Amino acid sequence: MIAQLIRFVGVGGLATATHVAVATVLLSTRLVETEYLANLGGFVVAVWVSYHGHRRVTFGRAGSPWRLLVVALAGFALNNSVLVGLVESGIMGGWVAVALSTAVVPLAIFVALKLWVFRARLEADRV
Repeated sequence: MIAQLIRFVGVGGLATATHVAVATVLLSTRLVETEYLANLGGFVVAVWVSYHGHRRVTFGRAGSPWRLLVVALAGFALNNSVLVGLVESGIMGGWVAVALSTAVVPLAIFVALKLWVFRARLEADRV
């Protein structure tokens, strides 16, 4: 379990770094106008990195990409709620706000991935 958690942190860190890097590029090159669109672009790429990384490295088995998408969208909703709070309140904006809002959801994501997305199939599930 500890080794799996360490692998999760590594893959999640890579996905988070990807999310922030893509959002930063989108904002700094002005390919998008707002932090919200940059956050969406970063999220889309990071979900792909996350699924494949967790499938191959963290859990070592196929999971449901649809369930991962549900978990990722719930995480993204939380992420965006924090982002809106930071930007609209004037506390901070830009890539720093995207990075901070992205960092708030990993523990909930791990639990959902382990117990629902990549769980070992029970014999009853295969019928």
